[in-house]
Amino acid sequence: MASWISIGASRLHERRLVSGETRIDKATLFPFFDGGGAVHQVLIVDAGSADLRTFRIGEAGVVIPHWGTLRLGGSVRVADEHDIDRLGRLWHYDPWWLLKDVRFASLPATPILKATNCVDSFEERPQDILFSICLSRLNKVRFSVPASEYKTKRFEASMLPKRSAPPRSEGGSNSDSGWRLDPHW
Repeated sequence: MASWISIGASRLHERRLVSGETRIDKATLFPFFDGGGAVHQVLIVDAGSADLRTFRIGEAGVVIPHWGTLRLGGSVRVADEHDIDRLGRLWHYDPWWLLKDVRFASLPATPILKATNCVDSFEERPQDILFSICLSRLNKVRFSVPASEYKTKRFEASMLPKRSAPPRSEGGSNSDSGWRLDPHW
């Protein structure tokens, strides 16, 4: 597939999703990306549930038609503490602020994930952001301009501030491996 084809974050909002045994009628996919635009993991928010699901880029082949059902070739699983700690170091784009919904208020992951929303972190608020069709990279940022038009810029690391250390989840370690080395002295 051509590398110039992009899919807007707005096209990943409230779509039907099928992945193996998982079927979600109104799924919103949030690709989580680093400061350079590389997507590492995708968070799935189900409009009918408080479950947060995830899959890693490269582990699931993603098919995103312009209309209709999104299909994943790999497995989708419920996000665990290690996923949340990993996502807390990345950015996502959520202009709908779905994680402010009352059903997520009591989840320990919510403050960590809300802090990763970059929607208000750009110098100019974007109208949409555009990912590669396989969701592996943030390519472009679309901004509104007067007269109902828009301008699109290639994403650059300088468009977002540097990430600070993420808040720790309760009982979390902020490490990918889940263990730490203590000195024996």
